[in-house]
Amino acid sequence: MIVLIAAHIYYLVFNSLDERERAQRALAKAGVVAVTHYVPLYLSSVAMRFGRNSGDMPVAMSVADGLLRLPLYSDLSVEEEDRVINAVLDL
Repeated sequence: MIVLIAAHIYYLVFNSLDERERAQRALAKAGVVAVTHYVPLYLSSVAMRFGRNSGDMPVAMSVADGLLRLPLYSDLSVEEEDRVINAVLDL
């Protein structure tokens, strides 16, 4: 697992979809809602009209499968922050 920070988005990167889904379930059990939201651009409807498919870009698909966004934002209470941090450390 790699932890990356992009100023407004905090996410974890896993090596596989299976690993990400296991982590997402574990976080949910701890009361932390972590979501995925990255869809490679080549899977958009416009790209599909030009003949792109999921087999064309395995690195982009791998990145999409491995990203898990954490619920960290300015309105989170200290207690909520601690819950997220502790749940991640328990992974």
